[in-house]
Amino acid sequence: MRDPFESIHKLLKQRKLALVLRLLLDSKHRVKAQFRGDVNHAWYLVGDAYQRKGDYQSAITAFKRAFQNREEDLEALWAIGDCYSEIGRPILAERYYRKVLQFSKHNVAIRFNLGNALFDQGKYGRAISVYRSIEERVDSKVYRLAQKNLRNALMRLQKNRQQSS
Repeated sequence: MRDPFESIHKLLKQRKLALVLRLLLDSKHRVKAQFRGDVNHAWYLVGDAYQRKGDYQSAITAFKRAFQNREEDLEALWAIGDCYSEIGRPILAERYYRKVLQFSKHNVAIRFNLGNALFDQGKYGRAISVYRSIEERVDSKVYRLAQKNLRNALMRLQKNRQQSS
C-alpha cells in the first residue's frame, strides 16, 4: 500500500508549501479524507508548511491539532515552542520546551532552546545553568552554540550586576 504522505514530504522538501496546504486541507480548513488515516501526521505536516512559510500563528494552531490527536507527540510540542520563540513569545516557548523535557530530559537541542527562551526573557542566570548542562560528547554542534550563548549570557549578567551596583 502506498504511503499517502509520500508526495507531501517531497513537496515540503521542494518548498512547494502552498501546494502542500491545498493537498492536505479542504475548503473548510479540515484535513482531507485521504489523510484522515493519520490525522496527527497530517496536522503536523500542515504546521510544518505554515512554519516554513513564516505563518507562525497558523503553524501553532496546526501543531496543537496534531498534539490533540496524539498526546505523546513531543515533536509537535517542540514545534509549538519553536513557533512561539520565532514570534517573540519566550515565556510560551519556555512552557512548551519544559513540557517536552518532562518526557525527554536528555534532549540537548530542547535544552538549548529552553536556554534561549530563558535568555530572551532576561533570565540569564537560569539560561547559564541550562547552557552549562549541555555536554560536548552528546552533540558537539549544539554544545558549540550553547558555549557561544553561555558567553553572551555571562556578559549580560555581569553588565546587569554592574548597572545595579
